[in-house]
Amino acid sequence: MPLTALIPAGNEERHIAQCIESARFADEVIVVVDSASTDRTREIAEELADRVLVHEYENSAAQKNWAIPQCAHEWVLVIDSDERVTPELREDVERVVSADGPLDGYRIHRINHFAGQRIVGCGWQRDDVLPFCYFSM
Repeated sequence: MPLTALIPAGNEERHIAQCIESARFADEVIVVVDSASTDRTREIAEELADRVLVHEYENSAAQKNWAIPQCAHEWVLVIDSDERVTPELREDVERVVSADGPLDGYRIHRINHFAGQRIVGCGWQRDDVLPFCYFSM
């Protein structure tokens, strides 16, 4: 099953290239740029991504919900522009997609950093999100 990597971004010129490169294994990489971005995020994304969509930012959920129906594939991995897909995560995602399920969504445990240091306390070390889902089109 093919996969779309969806990357919402706004004023992320420092991070966007590395994020896109980490998601390059996907069959389609889409970057959704906040229409109010004032830096080079859009220019960089247009050089590296398969598609760049521009959308007025309301909130994080609205941005993603607007973009998901525009993805070419039913499996979608949403990656924030300051995040990276590690080799281990890539293997897990490829395994799930190639098996076509069996679930409709998967939680991913994030490794968070602050000021260049990995967070090991305060509850953030157990942060998980549901960014990897199957959307029937």
